[in-house]
Amino acid sequence: MQSQKFDPKVFQLGYVALGTPDIERAKQHYLQNLGMTEVAQGDDGSVYLSVGYNHHDLVLRPAAQKELLHVGFQLKPHITTADFARDVRETGLAATDKTDSQLCRPQDLRSRRGQAAWASRRFA
Repeated sequence: MQSQKFDPKVFQLGYVALGTPDIERAKQHYLQNLGMTEVAQGDDGSVYLSVGYNHHDLVLRPAAQKELLHVGFQLKPHITTADFARDVRETGLAATDKTDSQLCRPQDLRSRRGQAAWASRRFA
């Protein structure tokens, strides 16, 4: 049996989006205990927080209960969002293209339960 070379498609974790019924309490936790910085707010009440290097590392969205909404990944340069989406579809997730105003194009990969993974490849 031949061993396969480990070649991950993901360069790094992009961000995590969490749903919370108490945005202010969750925001204060991340600001005070982790030292994150608030960088933006969405029209829907979402709060975008950063550790410092990326625009945002954590998104807090209003929700009826605490939940993981989606996870964003930064892909390696040779991996396209289409290839990544195809591979994720093979695991049973559905994929829908989305467009972002940031310097990337995310891929929305939603499971049947509404959870999603986002993948983006930065443009040079």
